[in-house]
Amino acid sequence: MNDRFSWTASFGRWKDVALQVHLIFFLFAAAVFFVEWHHLEGHGTPVGTGLVTILVVLISAIAHELSHGFAASTLGGNLRNLVVTPWGGPSDLQMPADPREAFIVSAAGPFFNAMVFAIGAFLLISTDKSSLTRLIDPANPFAFRYGDQMEISLIQIATWVNFQMLAVNMIPAFPFDGSRLLRSALLIISPRKSTLQVENRVLVVGIMTGLGMFVLAYLVRDYNYGDFQPTWFYLVVAGILLIFGSRYGYFLRVMEAHQELQLLDQYMNYEICDEAENNETWMTEFEEDTIAEWIHDQENRKEIAEQSVAIDEETRVDAILKKLHESGRDALSEEEKAFLNRVSQQYRKRRELRS
Repeated sequence: MNDRFSWTASFGRWKDVALQVHLIFFLFAAAVFFVEWHHLEGHGTPVGTGLVTILVVLISAIAHELSHGFAASTLGGNLRNLVVTPWGGPSDLQMPADPREAFIVSAAGPFFNAMVFAIGAFLLISTDKSSLTRLIDPANPFAFRYGDQMEISLIQIATWVNFQMLAVNMIPAFPFDGSRLLRSALLIISPRKSTLQVENRVLVVGIMTGLGMFVLAYLVRDYNYGDFQPTWFYLVVAGILLIFGSRYGYFLRVMEAHQELQLLDQYMNYEICDEAENNETWMTEFEEDTIAEWIHDQENRKEIAEQSVAIDEETRVDAILKKLHESGRDALSEEEKAFLNRVSQQYRKRRELRS
């Protein structure tokens, strides 16, 4: 999908990884300057505070995404393009096929933010430079001060920013890491769930989270605290964005499932499929039963993944199809070709029975 690269500015490549900054980040930077100018005058220099805050967010977001990339490369995936947003980014990650490994990759970014927050909070609280409630308060950003307070204020800003980034990424809705963590957790708990069944659950949780923001906005409708007022307005906006984001994320995942099925259908026309037709022992009864659960009915696109699937077979096919799409048939090993042949043959037999 190329949607993640829409409305981005490219800033070159770093070790074969393209660095792009999303338009949302520039809008966020403008909002930071606006807020700092109107709310922090007399508490430091607004321009300095805004600039330092934006730089801290930028560095933290890049480090957040690089943490995802490092975990992915360690577990067999890779980071192809790094896209920066205020919470991290919708970077182009090749995720590991195993859901447990995918969970680790998804958790790597928030883990980085948690470590920065933990270190900063320890330093500030132990020296009486701040309190825990102050450091996690989303309505009270810290001001940057020059002179002998410069280092302390920089640590305060970095600690506060990384906690907010951690909290936002734990939201179980697209495009935040919480949705990917939820998806991996569902596959770990129920490995035989189909893609559509998992995505339906992720969608429901995301929408319920958005509706929960509306309820919270109503409960705090008379509560205003800090620099961001009225509180209920921001909660309502967050709820709307979460609902629409969840629906959009669901659409993207379903479209990816469509593409994988189309790749499988195209692979059936390869010469290697014909070579397997004369092999009478190409599939055992157990393999036939297992793979039959994985194969979806491509002709009925509204019913993309209703059958239950075995996670080992499903994830292996996903990984092989991605490898085929990115590097071509020559990149597949003989074992991978043989495995994909079995899936293709079974799919062809089902189509012949229906015709």
